[in-house]
Amino acid sequence: MSQSERRIRWIAIGLAGIALLTVAVSVVLTWRAGRWSDAHGLPASRHVSAADLARLKPGAVVQVEGGIRGADAAVASALGLGRDDTILAISGRPVTKVPELSGILRELGILRPRSLFVDLLRDRQTVLERWEIDGDLDTARRADIAASASSRPLDPLVATVKQLDDTTFEVPRATVEAWTADPTLVTSGGRGIPMLDPGLEHGFKLYAIRPGSVYAALGLQNGDVVRAIDGTEIGSGDQIRELIARSTRQISIDIVRRGQPIILNYLIK
Repeated sequence: MSQSERRIRWIAIGLAGIALLTVAVSVVLTWRAGRWSDAHGLPASRHVSAADLARLKPGAVVQVEGGIRGADAAVASALGLGRDDTILAISGRPVTKVPELSGILRELGILRPRSLFVDLLRDRQTVLERWEIDGDLDTARRADIAASASSRPLDPLVATVKQLDDTTFEVPRATVEAWTADPTLVTSGGRGIPMLDPGLEHGFKLYAIRPGSVYAALGLQNGDVVRAIDGTEIGSGDQIRELIARSTRQISIDIVRRGQPIILNYLIK
């Protein structure tokens, strides 16, 4: 065997020894970590998908005494939750009601967490788990919201609205009455926030308008500021409904779109 071959052989033996030593150290550290966890109560860790976390929402969970429990078996299973497991808190934030859960996940998602600490009631004992998040929680939540919105059936009354020109629309009286009687038919298709800052346009600024919604059918766009109805400046959502309900033949809505005033006219037939 030549000198170079012997050198290669010893290098190979050395690398193999290093690999074995690394494995041995890893095993020892893992064993010691387990012993430490048992002695000091460190939380068990599991990997969960950000998409599965985003599915923790009303309909997939139910409120029980002290917290919430998974009602969707598929979601609960994906998160490693048993049938009777109760979520008490997420990263130190108590979850006592179902509506609180969406707000907690929204706030935590903004922080882009890599993991969450979840307090559970399991077999009548409090358990702390660390959920390592695979993916981005905020992105997953937004995608889930968009998917849910697109899957909701659109209001069939939208089809009764006819656009006569760029700013004039014809709306059946029965459609107007249905929308004023049940405002959720309108609000499910978009959102409005009051504009009350000094120096800015007063009114309601529209956003999150869904294609095919009531807002879209009436020619309204994201970013529009609704200032007045039939010449009366508006200050609340209730006032909007009252003004529309009082109109008999025509409704005129003053808006500001990209800095330009526009009047939209609706003929009630």
